[in-house]
Amino acid sequence: MTESEIHERFVDTYMHILKYVGDFVSVPTRPYKITFEAYTVMRMIATSEEPLTLVKIAKEQRVSRSAIARQINVLLDLKYIEQTTNTHDRRIKYLSLTPAGHKVELEITTASEERFH
Repeated sequence: MTESEIHERFVDTYMHILKYVGDFVSVPTRPYKITFEAYTVMRMIATSEEPLTLVKIAKEQRVSRSAIARQINVLLDLKYIEQTTNTHDRRIKYLSLTPAGHKVELEITTASEERFH
């Protein structure tokens, strides 16, 4: 087998595994019309001991602010999260789960843990 053939097999295997894992983790989020990435934002908000902002989430997940903003906008539209403006600096917006968001986050976490098991 040539190095080129080994490389091609590696790429095919990598793409197959990536797709499988992506599909596997996304199943519990589908009924709630969100991606697994949006769920991870909800999970961070649910488990954080301090108020979170878009910037803190982006840094923690090591992605761009615009990538997190897209997820947050979906969650805001679905009324799973809400924003509260800092009274001292109106540019800072804290994120929190709504009652519906708490319910959805718990249901996805439970389904995800059952699926993983």
